[in-house]
Amino acid sequence: DLEVKEKEVAKFVCEISRENAKVRWFKDGVEVRKGKKYDIVAKGVERMLIIHKSSFDDEAEYVCDARTAKTSGLLTVLEEDAVFTKNLANADVTETDSIRLICEVSKPNADVRWYKGDTELPEIGQYEQLVDGRRRILIIQNTNPDNTGEYNCRLPTARTSCELKVHELAAEFISRPQNLEVVEGEKAEFVCSVSKETYEVKWLKGDKELKSDDKYEIISDGK
Repeated sequence: DLEVKEKEVAKFVCEISRENAKVRWFKDGVEVRKGKKYDIVAKGVERMLIIHKSSFDDEAEYVCDARTAKTSGLLTVLEEDAVFTKNLANADVTETDSIRLICEVSKPNADVRWYKGDTELPEIGQYEQLVDGRRRILIIQNTNPDNTGEYNCRLPTARTSCELKVHELAAEFISRPQNLEVVEGEKAEFVCSVSKETYEVKWLKGDKELKSDDKYEIISDGK
């Protein structure tokens, strides 16, 4: 019996008692003829059936029949390991934009897993995983600087990786402090809003930076 992987060459070999003896080869009872798929070779007392580019359709019982005697063997074709035919490419994206990371595999039915570093990514929230024929796609929605890093797509026996860089948006004021008039002794409150909660601002009086103390209170509340 014989085991080969998909696309490999399968070779059945048997020996007979006389060099000039003729044999016939059969696949599940149907005679095999020499052609693009099969080579039938006689070399001394050896008789060979060579099967090119083995596929699952080639799985069968093969018989070498020398009229007065016959021998047989089973061919089993093992699934070929899927590989990456197109690797991930490094990418840059601006914060809040979405990005697609794309690779291709050799088999349309190949299962992959997506990781950031060594952490497997879920198929919820910010991340969406798509299959499009042989293409495997990871979509990252509404990117932020925390998404910067190494991403990899994995098959059981292979992987491809890339670096993603997320460029942070420049700070912007949504609203600015307004001029105030207050009566001496009263509290004056200046308010502004920024585009992101994580932005830090400085308050200045003229060119002098102000700090929280008995005179000034500096508060950060959301944006």
